[in-house]
Amino acid sequence: MYNIPPIPILIPYYDRKVENFSGSFFADVPNTTLEKFDLPPKVIYHYTKLNTAELIIKGHKLNFSNPDRFNDPFDMMEDLIDFKAHGTQAKNWVNNKFKSRGRKERRKLTRRANEIGDQFADFRRQGFSSLKEQTGVCCFSKSPSKTLMWSHYADAHKGICIGFEIYPFQRRHLTTMMIGEVAYSERIIAKNYYEYEEEILRHWIFTKSHIWSYEEEVRAILFGTDGQCLFDFDKGCIKEIYYGCKVTDEEILSFQNLLDEHGYKHYSSYRMKIDKSTFDIKTEKLNQQNENGPKA
Repeated sequence: MYNIPPIPILIPYYDRKVENFSGSFFADVPNTTLEKFDLPPKVIYHYTKLNTAELIIKGHKLNFSNPDRFNDPFDMMEDLIDFKAHGTQAKNWVNNKFKSRGRKERRKLTRRANEIGDQFADFRRQGFSSLKEQTGVCCFSKSPSKTLMWSHYADAHKGICIGFEIYPFQRRHLTTMMIGEVAYSERIIAKNYYEYEEEILRHWIFTKSHIWSYEEEVRAILFGTDGQCLFDFDKGCIKEIYYGCKVTDEEILSFQNLLDEHGYKHYSSYRMKIDKSTFDIKTEKLNQQNENGPKA
């Protein structure tokens, strides 16, 4: 489990040791949801255009967008969740949620839950729809050397891929951030809210169609926003810089100087090269001085 630090910005994490986790980021989700949460890779990679990367460096901010603006119409769709109670699920849910109450009162609550089953399901669905409107997403990948990612998200290999190290659970005032790997599926599997309550949020946020599996996506999620926001990060979060195979030497030197001017340190720089024997790309480490950029 993680201990969430009281920090104002996204920070790197230097110790992946599991410690204590206090509280939950969604009032209706048990703490055990996060206890079972898998650790994301230590460094995750954000593909972008060169001019966008310059804005990221100058402002030390990452852009989080609402999933409704994404190119996948199935992103965080409510149909990934079955909100209806079947058989004894309502009874079991009431008994689990209201353990401290008497048997008579729990029976009354169970009857009421069954009587208004459709209304209750609609209420839950609306709750998730509302949460989606208040959610911002920033997309990363597990790898900096995905040819199609360079083609689709990094200006056809004329852009940059930035390697970030970000602590995977963080809170800022009323905002909560979490990072996790996307799971890919060949079909939509609606998990039942009552049976899989502890897994529902993760399933809803991190499940996508298998057609996107080439991205090897890792996503950072912000709850408690208006769905679109810029979020600060500590400069120590940037650990690696990769330049596309079509980025010029002059552009590389200019960007390295920009990093130095804005106080970024202890990162490694690479450029992507065409592998003429495999129809693939490979990385080449740039000559660096004190891990701060190429020698002028």
